[in-house]
Amino acid sequence: MLVVDDHVDSAALAAELLRLRGHETRVAYEPEAALRIAVEFEPEIILLDIGLPGMSGYELAQLMRADPKVKPCRFIALTAHAFTRDVQASEAAGFEAHLTKPIGLQLLFDAIEAEQSSVAESTLPKALNKLWINSERIPRNVVVIGGSAGSHPVIAELLAQLPATLPAVIGIVIHRGTQSSADWSVSLGRKASLHVVEAASGDLLQRGTVYIAPSDQHLTFNHGRAALDAGAKEHFTRPAVDPLFVSAAREYGRRVVGVVISGAGHDGLQGLLHVTAAGGLSLVQAPSEAQQPSMPQYSIAHDHVSAALTVERIAGVLVQLANGEAVSLGAAEAPLIRSRL
Repeated sequence: MLVVDDHVDSAALAAELLRLRGHETRVAYEPEAALRIAVEFEPEIILLDIGLPGMSGYELAQLMRADPKVKPCRFIALTAHAFTRDVQASEAAGFEAHLTKPIGLQLLFDAIEAEQSSVAESTLPKALNKLWINSERIPRNVVVIGGSAGSHPVIAELLAQLPATLPAVIGIVIHRGTQSSADWSVSLGRKASLHVVEAASGDLLQRGTVYIAPSDQHLTFNHGRAALDAGAKEHFTRPAVDPLFVSAAREYGRRVVGVVISGAGHDGLQGLLHVTAAGGLSLVQAPSEAQQPSMPQYSIAHDHVSAALTVERIAGVLVQLANGEAVSLGAAEAPLIRSRL
């Protein structure tokens, strides 16, 4: 395995950790050395930093693939950039995986093991551009959605695309001022086929119903019912996204899908971490189309996000997941690798 990164400490640490897991590893800090070592060492997998001096990691990968002296191998991109266009650039340059810095160790090990399995099984190149979520075919019928600036029209559009027959409970939190008295279920549900209501404490959670957090109160799911409280603000706001996500993960575990939409800050990140830890799935709006990409970007950078999708795509995926179907993704939709064909 070859680690190529101009950040000396990061490259050395990654190489040492891989050695401790039994991988024979070499390190290069600049493109010329990487090309020379690739010829001599013949690695099966190359971990390649995109922001190299002199040429990009994309250019180096293409150069290696074109060099007959370099044994065919598989490339994993390491980058600080998580926009959809960055993932697409990795795919176009022939990378099999795109990992966003800072990278969790388990995520890195999982991606490497997936690539080693693909090498061992001689996976066809066409299969490399497809990933799967919910391969277990679990009905994921509790959906929690959170957003802030720029998310209201997006969520309204999302609800308009969901069918009345969707067999799922949906909870939604959008940041809003504490003095706001408007019932947002009206504006969000104007074009929706589902039943959209402003949540009240004690509401029995029912499939086919969307529960909107009211002004100045956190919304949580508790023992099959909606609960509201005026507890301390989180992320300087009430309602906040994290309380809803955390409560759903605690109550429903693997049945939960958490969705983070446009917004500034990083509310929703801790909630998605709880959803993932409980065996649920985490989705984000593609940062490239979000009015405020911070919330999706933070989630991608720090959580094992299942997919980054356009709003139109999110609706279809939620329908598939609620019905217990496996969902096939393009590489550009999966900024962090979870599973492969």
